[in-house]
Amino acid sequence: MSTVLENISSIIDIFHQYSKKDKDTETLSKKELKELLETQFQPILKEWLQTLWVSTTGQSQSWTV
Repeated sequence: MSTVLENISSIIDIFHQYSKKDKDTETLSKKELKELLETQFQPILKEWLQTLWVSTTGQSQSWTV
């Protein structure tokens, strides 16, 4: 399987992990989406905020997301 297909498969698996938390397993509730984003994207958001802050202010800053 190609890397792209493996990554898509991983994204689908993660979606299903979070969507199974309530009765409707085909969609994410707002709560499930929030949990998914906070858990899965926190490292990406933290790095992005750091880069944006440094490029805007020229100063280093620690972020808690």
